[in-house]
Amino acid sequence: MAEEAEVKISKKVKKKFPYRPLFDDMILTAKRKTFTASGIYLAEDVHGKGALNTSQEVLRVGENVPKYIKVGSMVELKVASFPKERHPAPNDVGPDTYTAIPPLYEMEDKTEFLIVGPRNLLYVIEG
Repeated sequence: MAEEAEVKISKKVKKKFPYRPLFDDMILTAKRKTFTASGIYLAEDVHGKGALNTSQEVLRVGENVPKYIKVGSMVELKVASFPKERHPAPNDVGPDTYTAIPPLYEMEDKTEFLIVGPRNLLYVIEG
């Protein structure tokens, strides 16, 4: 049976993360941005609302991930590498718009996470 890694999903919650990525895949947090009704920006929303942050934390790494990417590293996602969904312009007037579809998954307790490869990253945030 695969070992489970202890990870911090947020600053307050520490739990066992039962999934192990294969090959050069990584499991990342899926933190989101939200705004309150009065327009105040909240840095993190764990309830699945709001747009996905482009900066995420690495929860687990596969065996072939580059050595400089470790559990706990902060990475910046390359959103352009995700598949896109086309939305035609209303009444065919103006340009079509596209929405990136990130590789989101969720655990039994509704906690979301991302599974990406190194080519889906722009850079690793050091420091």
